[in-house]
Amino acid sequence: MPKLIFEINKEQDLNLFLAVLRKDDPAGLESRAFDLDIPLEIAQKIADNPKEAYPEIKEIVDLKYTSLESFAKESVRLYQESWNKINDNFFDLLENKTGCKMKFDEYLCIVSLFHKGISSWSGNRIARIWSENHYTMRKITAHEIIVSHIFHLVKSKYASKELEDNEIWKFAELSAWVLTGLDDDFTKFWPWIKSSERWNKNHNYPQLAAMQDEVREIYLSSDNFISFFEKMMEM
Repeated sequence: MPKLIFEINKEQDLNLFLAVLRKDDPAGLESRAFDLDIPLEIAQKIADNPKEAYPEIKEIVDLKYTSLESFAKESVRLYQESWNKINDNFFDLLENKTGCKMKFDEYLCIVSLFHKGISSWSGNRIARIWSENHYTMRKITAHEIIVSHIFHLVKSKYASKELEDNEIWKFAELSAWVLTGLDDDFTKFWPWIKSSERWNKNHNYPQLAAMQDEVREIYLSSDNFISFFEKMMEM
């Protein structure tokens, strides 16, 4: 059974600035700058010339790690303890729902001082912010793993469709919202979230919000996730 391992990795946390602060990021620079609590002009500088902006990014990261790293290390311990309680059931359920085995035996979660939630798309690395409750962090953590898994699903089972990564990303995000918010088998992992609050349209991707109602109806009228997914890809 795959395992999700939480860790502190300052260098990877820094590299994530370069990954998300780019001109083609789906969330947009303004939204990312707000989430990272940095001025928009710094975000723009990083997007325009990452190498030139690297010393400025490093200074931001170093300062924050000096004051918060010890707290983040405690979050690693608490997050791991919480996730271990659902790890095997979660991965087993995800494989069964999607009809696709996980690509990796181990997934790594960077407990970040900056980034709320990031998936490496086709990779096995995600990031989650350090400052959440160790139970309530589960849902978005699961969301980021599902995004990665849907990339694997599409590239392994639907390769003939020749979808670009940005198209796969759209289906991956929508699928993650469906499974973490509407599927009763998954929502048992975060029972404290009220059913009325599980279907969130207040997020960084307004370009997908218009599709959510349609996707929700497709899911509720489908016999299983695979049937839903294939219908969604025809939207």
